[in-house]
Amino acid sequence: MEHKRQVLACNLRGSGLSSLPTTWPRAVFALLLPLCTALAQPQFIPGRSTTVGGTQAHLTPELFALRGVTTVIHFDADIDRASVQVDLARIKLVDVGPRVILLAPVLELAPGERLGLRVRYADGASPEEAHLALVSRPPTVDTVVTVLRRQESLAACQAELAQSRANCAGAGEGVWEVVDRLAGAGVTVETLRPVGRGEVEVLEDDTHTYRLATGLLLKVEAEPPTGQGPWAPRSATVRCTKTRAEVKVRTVSVRSQGAEPGGVQVAVETELPPPTAGPRFLLELRGTDGRGATLQFDLPPEPPKEQAR
Repeated sequence: MEHKRQVLACNLRGSGLSSLPTTWPRAVFALLLPLCTALAQPQFIPGRSTTVGGTQAHLTPELFALRGVTTVIHFDADIDRASVQVDLARIKLVDVGPRVILLAPVLELAPGERLGLRVRYADGASPEEAHLALVSRPPTVDTVVTVLRRQESLAACQAELAQSRANCAGAGEGVWEVVDRLAGAGVTVETLRPVGRGEVEVLEDDTHTYRLATGLLLKVEAEPPTGQGPWAPRSATVRCTKTRAEVKVRTVSVRSQGAEPGGVQVAVETELPPPTAGPRFLLELRGTDGRGATLQFDLPPEPPKEQAR
């Protein structure tokens, strides 16, 4: 009994009860001891179920975990046992089966802390993953939790199928665009050469002029000089060196490229020059800050037509 009174005194330390006189009758301690002991014991939840949606639109279900107590998580579909992700420094995986995970915290979770648990389903169906959060709600602790997979409605499945079909159709648009530009003919190539010393450095090995049956495609790779800021062209002009007549530019596309910071690839698409235009042309690229480069190229020969077999 003396030992129990000492345990009770430790449990009450820090509260107002610890400052009460130590001359309390033993009967008072005998009445309080069972109450304190009951409060200190874990309150096990024998079994419950929760639903996972697999998307951020659905709240992540919480599992009540307690240090040293094993929680059994049962899934209604097979899981990829190698895909379980959890902080192994805080959580011990006791066992992982085809549809079950047994785990136990080895350290106490702080109040308000949410420790993530993620596992992928084996069949790849939607939702593909289950996301759970381990939390501390002492003395409450889950012993067995059944995780149910959210069943998507027919309308949601039809919408997802329609989106997938649209994505597949869109993925092929670029191919047909190339087919239209080729127009049953081949492609001829010439090299662009920088004229003079511009404000950006042109990589001559990566500059080409492609002649298609429907137009020209000029590809230039350039980098700003060392120590200068990034550069990107705002406009592109193509003109004949003989007549100074301009060739209509359809599009100018830019993307980051190159080993140096600020390096870019520029693709300029133009119409075909008229037959009366000379064989030599200039490409002028200018950025928003005025920096630019001028390149010279010869018109590639007309691509051969595809011969019928």
